[in-house]
Amino acid sequence: EEQKALALTPPAEGGPIGNRPLTIKYVIDNIKEKAASILDFGAGKFAKGTKLLDGPEGAGFTNVTAYELPTNQVEGVHDPDAISGWKYDIVVASNVVNVQMTPEVLDKTLRQIAGSTKIEDGVAYINYPEGPRKMVPEALSAAAMKGELLKHFSFVKQVGKNPRAPIWEARF
Repeated sequence: EEQKALALTPPAEGGPIGNRPLTIKYVIDNIKEKAASILDFGAGKFAKGTKLLDGPEGAGFTNVTAYELPTNQVEGVHDPDAISGWKYDIVVASNVVNVQMTPEVLDKTLRQIAGSTKIEDGVAYINYPEGPRKMVPEALSAAAMKGELLKHFSFVKQVGKNPRAPIWEARF
């Protein structure tokens, strides 16, 4: 329960998520196929990233689904069945892996992200901000987190500019 509460704790105002999460910004700036199916995995209670992608003021993507932990879902905002067998062209996990508290929870989360990504031509964009990193007993380095991603995906390359807080593109 403590782990779930910490994972659901929103950042402070003006914190790491801010107005335009870096992973969402990367997708907006680099993905041209507006009809691609996109899963905003760990969208947060208000699904800000989803709205930036396809909301009235969004970037024009037309097939975006918000998924959040069941205890943090809002009816009409999140699809509670989004990861139940559906596969997406693009899975965006913005500020998700850094708040996983244990190696077991991280592994489960990465399995869910990988399991939601289309095997052929699917891609996941996953960031690992410098803070907060909540893993107990201590946070993984960016290199160690990339190693965890490689347990679930065949190819992982950095596409974000900051090596200490990378955005990765993960594929099968």
